[in-house]
Amino acid sequence: MEHILEMPIFAFDFRRVNWLNLGYKLGIVAVLLVLLLSMAACSTTWIVDLETYLPVVMGIATGVTSIIVSSGALGPAVPAEVQAVETAVSTGLTLLCGTPVGNQCSPTSLAGQFSAGKTSVQADIQATLASVEANISTWLSLIHIKNGVLEASISAALSLALSTITAIIARIGTVVTAAAVSPRAAKNAVAKLPKMPLSVSQVKAQYNSIVTTCGWPQNAIK
Repeated sequence: MEHILEMPIFAFDFRRVNWLNLGYKLGIVAVLLVLLLSMAACSTTWIVDLETYLPVVMGIATGVTSIIVSSGALGPAVPAEVQAVETAVSTGLTLLCGTPVGNQCSPTSLAGQFSAGKTSVQADIQATLASVEANISTWLSLIHIKNGVLEASISAALSLALSTITAIIARIGTVVTAAAVSPRAAKNAVAKLPKMPLSVSQVKAQYNSIVTTCGWPQNAIK
């Protein structure tokens, strides 16, 4: 006699489903998805600014350092305190952007890591930007040169770099603070963000005009 293997039949009783609880859980998932999408949109807003402007600021810092050394404006040897702040600015900018190619920061830099999805470095980016801002401000205060034209030119170049970093910090702070409140607040913050005071091309053009006018065209940003 043949034996037929009987498979148990499972019946799903929809009446036993707690639809209210299920709907609540699905609602939470939906809210989390919206939050993640909003954060992603906010991220691209300021990280693009960061990666676009940082290479130009790096060019300004490098150019000013070169002019100070080559001109001998601060004496036969650059004072130790000036060297220290120049190094601090350079280190901070390199940490943020690495060795950029065009307006793309290197993948291992903080900006590069954030762009690749490692959002945990956001706090490090903000802290490093604040440090760079403070060091450029200190650098600016140490520029005392007998040649008035050169002093004014170097001060103008550093002020340009400082105002650019300050504007980026403000934009990041606005978006990040709003994102911590709610997705709607984040979306509104992004929509209302004012443009940067100067475009990248304008920052570059102003700096190049400054160094060319004071006799150092070789330090212009290409």
